[in-house]
This record gives sequence, C-alpha cells and structure tokens, in this order.
Amino acid sequence: MNVLIDYLQRLESNLGPTIKRVTKQVLDEESLTVFNTMKNGTPVSNKEHVHLVDTLKMVKIDDGRKYGHKIDYDGYNEEGTPYSLIARSLNKGNATRAGTKHIDRAVHKLKGIDDRINDRVIEAIDKLE
Repeated sequence: MNVLIDYLQRLESNLGPTIKRVTKQVLDEESLTVFNTMKNGTPVSNKEHVHLVDTLKMVKIDDGRKYGHKIDYDGYNEEGTPYSLIARSLNKGNATRAGTKHIDRAVHKLKGIDDRINDRVIEAIDKLE
C-alpha cells in the first residue's frame, strides 16, 4: 500500500510540469512546421513579391497565461501596403489568378494537433516513475 501511495505522490508532483513541458514541445514543433510550409510556399515569382518571403516572421508568445507562436508577414511595402495583406491576397487569389494556397496548406497541417499532443502526453506519463 505504501508503494502505491508513494507512486501516486510522485505522479501528482510530476504530472502538471510534465504535461506543460510536453505540450510546449509539440506546439514548438508544429509551429515550426507551419512556418516552414508558409516560407517554402510563399510566392517569389515577380518583382512585386520577391521580398515577401523575407518578411515572414515567427514570434514566440509565452506570458504565463498563453503559449504559442505568432506567424505572420511583417512590415509594409513601398506603397504602404501590409505584407500580410499581400500574402493573404496571393493565398486566396482573384478572378483572374488562382490562389497559391500557401497559407491554407500550412494551417491545414495543424489538423489533429490535439490528438498529437494527447499521444505525447500519454507517452510522457508512461515514462514517469
């Protein structure tokens, strides 16, 4: 009985930090995948968009209440148009030009993230002594 009580006490003290650590690891990995997918898919085909790929930024958000990453195109072009607006316009396309879907493909990679976090948490809990 004492062995079970000791195990439950160790589990209780390690469970919260383990879940938090593993969740952050998965979010970091998934965010990097989204960032790289967006970067690789960003159009650079003409003079107007050649530097668009260089404006893509990933900023970590960790203020104690929130954790994650902000991935967006930062800044403005010479005419004052936000690069994020240009990137989203290219993503969706218009009546004369099909969209590149580079942002949509990147965001789609997040589908099922809850299951991946859950699987990693279960693996980490199984490794707790």
